Amino acid sequence: MDIYGIPNCDTMKKARRWLDEHGIDYRFHDYKKEGVDEERLRGWMEKVGWETLLNRRGMMWRKLPQEVRDTIDEKSALRIMLETPSIIKRPVLVKGDEVVVGFSEEKWYQYDHLYFQFGTYVHYNDSDDHAGNNLFGSLEAQKSNHWLYGLALFDNSFGQFSQYLYGGYTWQFPDDWKNFHFKLTAGVIHGYKEPWDDKIPFNSKNGWAPGIIPGFGYKKNGWGGDLIFLGNSALLFTIGKDFNFQ
Repeated sequence: MDIYGIPNCDTMKKARRWLDEHGIDYRFHDYKKEGVDEERLRGWMEKVGWETLLNRRGMMWRKLPQEVRDTIDEKSALRIMLETPSIIKRPVLVKGDEVVVGFSEEKWYQYDHLYFQFGTYVHYNDSDDHAGNNLFGSLEAQKSNHWLYGLALFDNSFGQFSQYLYGGYTWQFPDDWKNFHFKLTAGVIHGYKEPWDDKIPFNSKNGWAPGIIPGFGYKKNGWGGDLIFLGNSALLFTIGKDFNFQ
């Protein structure tokens, strides 16, 4: 992971402190010492657009002649950013093929990370067959493009050790509701066996069945909570924590 900027920038200091506090290894690229080459800058522009990269709120932008600011386009923006890298919005975070411009905790928490969650579920209807409020735990790899995949381990409603291997997608709510999300996962469930093998649709003799599970959740500063709907049987309540990886 590489982070690009200048060392005396307050935003850069905040971003680097955030990375350090979360135990994320990175290489700092100092524009003042290393500049930025045209090939790299063109690659960023292709991914995020020159308008995103060009900082029009800083002092370096205000120093440009009014005529230059009024007629700025992709070609002239490239030339200006090559000549004066400190006019590039800071920081630029690069991991593999992904480019993230600017710092906000909410945005960076959406970068590739692991998410561990655990909880218990409550049944809609009581049954003598139910084994009680059983525990649930899962580990997800959540991507910055909102796709995810994971493995959940739990005791099912009848006390049988079960597993759910899945992939899915998360839709974030807009604007003031951006910390809320809707998540939909699909995969295979294993563990519902006789005499309760008929408690889950399309279950095989070996206890394998397809599953589609929706849920709503809230996440802020790496902590989250979800309300997950387990068909017409139960509600699953979880809390979770992000763990960043490189």
